[in-house]
Amino acid sequence: MSIARSLLSPSIPRPEYWRRLTAILAAATAVVAFGGVAAPSALAANAGGNATPPLIGIRVGNNPDNPSSMKALVKEGSLTANWNDELSDVESIAVASDPSNGPLIAAQTANGDLMVKEASLTAKWNDEWTGVMFGPNEFGVASDPANGPLIGIVADGGEAMVKEGSLTASWNDELSGAEGIAVASDPANGPLIAALTDSGELMVKEGSLTAKWNDEHSGATDVVVASDPANGPLIGIINGGEAMVKEGSLTAKWNDEHKDTVVVSVAG
Repeated sequence: MSIARSLLSPSIPRPEYWRRLTAILAAATAVVAFGGVAAPSALAANAGGNATPPLIGIRVGNNPDNPSSMKALVKEGSLTANWNDELSDVESIAVASDPSNGPLIAAQTANGDLMVKEASLTAKWNDEWTGVMFGPNEFGVASDPANGPLIGIVADGGEAMVKEGSLTASWNDELSGAEGIAVASDPANGPLIAALTDSGELMVKEGSLTAKWNDEHSGATDVVVASDPANGPLIGIINGGEAMVKEGSLTAKWNDEHKDTVVVSVAG
């Protein structure tokens, strides 16, 4: 959410700022996935092209002085399914799903840990990383039947770290000086990773975690991504209040979609 990033005050330590901002902006943050990916900015996409039951995750509670009230709730299968109380002391949540691997749920705790579970709502939590940067675009997840789970984070210190294939896979140090990250994946095109740098560059790579970075745009303040086997990558940014989108390849031309934009979301 670019409006959140533009409000950052140097007088408030970053973790405490984001806790206060979360309390001000929303009492519940929701993300949804229908066989694709989702990030804290509420991106949803269909990555696998097959029918997958809806997966919905929300963060409820808005009192940072009482972290136990800030819970991750998730439901799966239908919009009328019961909510599962998944975790307390939660700052943010992201979900994804695919027909082969089932639900993928990631939650950032109040102390900056990234907790992730896969395959069912009652699966065991894995503590994936300690010290994830606080903010609206500091972690994201995706999943597809061919490549499995894809998890991206911005660690404290600004390193963009990504893993793929399983929750126990090794982390890849992808980029230094990152301030935001977005991920997507599909069986034909593989992982799609986008990172915003502290110098205002949008860097994107596709196909593998070791692929070459492409410098896509300067001055972006928000990024969302999606991908599907037929149409390839879909990238949306906000640049100076303009919503700009490209599709099909990393070298495609940007389309200026709309002025005076605050939030952008894409699905593919």
